[in-house]
Amino acid sequence: MKKALKILLTIIGGILIMITLNGCRTLNSSVPENRTEEEYVLENSFKPFFDFLAAEKKDLSTVQEYSSYLLEQENPSSTLQHHKIDLERKGNVLEGNYNIGYNDGEPNSTLYKVIYENEHLNYLEEVPQEYDMRLFNLQIHEGVFRKLPIISIQKDHPETTLQTITYKANDDLDFVKEIKENYNIKSKSYVSITLTNRGYGEFSVDISIEAENGQYISVLNHIDFKETGEE
Repeated sequence: MKKALKILLTIIGGILIMITLNGCRTLNSSVPENRTEEEYVLENSFKPFFDFLAAEKKDLSTVQEYSSYLLEQENPSSTLQHHKIDLERKGNVLEGNYNIGYNDGEPNSTLYKVIYENEHLNYLEEVPQEYDMRLFNLQIHEGVFRKLPIISIQKDHPETTLQTITYKANDDLDFVKEIKENYNIKSKSYVSITLTNRGYGEFSVDISIEAENGQYISVLNHIDFKETGEE
């Protein structure tokens, strides 16, 4: 009897050790090896946004707000430059502003009227430089996120519905390589990607690229899927 009890306790102890070594993972077989169950459940809540990001051309026909933002800096002591598209639905049309500016201690920016129709940005006045549509239509497949290691998550905000996932990414990912090539970043870079779910159909993705030579780029795309009148 004592021998059987000893064997049982040994088995139970082994199971407890396995659970501890797996980061308190449950025995849920659907949870992949690179995720805890908490991370997996949270990541699944971003499914509508994953589907949107995976599309080559963005369907904005039911979108209430959409913005795409580029922040650039050649080195830590140089001027911050930004380009930003802000669109809001007015009836059947998405319209808004194209903001071009810089900050060298004092913010300085110029706004240009723009509308989005037929999958194109149409500028209602002459602009010095059109916005980069490769960033506007930024494409990242869901499988990319699923494979990336997670740095941190925020699941329960004390005052809001805000949830975030921050991933560590390599600079050899296809879309990162494309951004680096387009903006002449040649040195090795630290890359992080943060997904944000503000609730009620509002999501954003922020890609931060910090190069060893001091160059910095941030790309932030934000979308609001919620229908008019929804709270």
